[in-house]
Amino acid sequence: MNSDIRVDVVIFGGGIAGLWCLNDIINAGYSAVLFEKHLLGGGQTCHSHVYIHQGHMYREVELAAAVRSTTAKWDEWLVASNIQPVQSGSHFGFVSLAQARLRTAIWSHDRLRLSWSRLDRSLFPDALKGGAVRVVLRSPEYCLDAESIIRVLAKRCEDRIAALDEVLGFDVDLGTSNVKTIQVRLRSGGSIRVIPRAILFAAGSGNQALLNVVSLGRPEYLRSVREQQQFRKSHMLVVRGPKKILHPLTGVFPYIGGLFIVCRESDEEVVWLVSDDRGPALGAVEEWLSYDARWWLPPVLAALQRLAPTCFANPENLLWAMYDAPKSEGRVAGFIPHEVRLSRFVFANVWALWPTKLTMAPEASSHAAGEIANYLKKPMQAPSLGPWSSVRQFPGYAPERWKQLLLLSWNNFQKLYNL
Repeated sequence: MNSDIRVDVVIFGGGIAGLWCLNDIINAGYSAVLFEKHLLGGGQTCHSHVYIHQGHMYREVELAAAVRSTTAKWDEWLVASNIQPVQSGSHFGFVSLAQARLRTAIWSHDRLRLSWSRLDRSLFPDALKGGAVRVVLRSPEYCLDAESIIRVLAKRCEDRIAALDEVLGFDVDLGTSNVKTIQVRLRSGGSIRVIPRAILFAAGSGNQALLNVVSLGRPEYLRSVREQQQFRKSHMLVVRGPKKILHPLTGVFPYIGGLFIVCRESDEEVVWLVSDDRGPALGAVEEWLSYDARWWLPPVLAALQRLAPTCFANPENLLWAMYDAPKSEGRVAGFIPHEVRLSRFVFANVWALWPTKLTMAPEASSHAAGEIANYLKKPMQAPSLGPWSSVRQFPGYAPERWKQLLLLSWNNFQKLYNL
């Protein structure tokens, strides 16, 4: 070890959750550092639609209320950060008025009072004209660019972020049930020992590996670790085309394949990011083989034809790609979690955070930072970063996942996925 650093909090994971926590903890007066093994935002953050919703997507009042509470935090942060949405406003499309009324009954609940307006048929988005949608409700959700969010969050605490190569080990005081030190090797080649008062795992799917390491191989800890995390496989279809063919559209279509679409657009082109509401919770990665592209794609493509027949009348005029977007979540029995999950590990000063939804990142950070601050009581009197500045290397930023893909012609896309 070259030398030690002493801080209040160590965070593992440089996605939106980890970076938001880093900001909140430092703003509260505590010393903190963050380690990221890959590029900042390169996990679930860059896989996401980055659709900041207010609860309109949910069919249950309780779930909608949980998301609704974080909207004001997003609005405030965007104004302070001078970030503009890449898309504003969303459409909810229904095949019948009865379906629309079922949803608006939830939106009008006293606990929610969500805003919406019904569009006259002449004002339907061009993409929906001639399709199966008969009723369109417009809601105030918006979409953001994931890389832009990450850049703003990281810039404010850039000198506290380091590129990680490997966690070499945790030293635990079994008497006090605290992790005393963490030995890490950095991407720069330097090795340091960190002496933290608290540790937060906010590394998404990486949380499980970190928990495995901190368990020290002891059976009583491993049993607890295995109950911490679950995976949910999801997919994203990427379609790009000229605006005259692929019209801009952002919206949710619960009765047409459960489609969820956001778009990115330039002066000449439009990109659709398409997912649906099929995302089975899986106990092991091996189970993903049963839910591959051939299982997922045909129903989605059929639903797109129903939804926007004019856009997809000639698929050979568009470019195509898809990717898996697995999500890690705090483990629950029998259902998919929607709320923030903050778990305290068997050691007194170790927490693991799974926000589950990007929209909930401010709420997740507030919850985690508040619980850690309550545990620490007050900041360390004499934090020391020691050799930090000389060995630290910045991780860099991940672009949104769709920007990294090679898009294919329709003919090659069909061949690749045996359609």
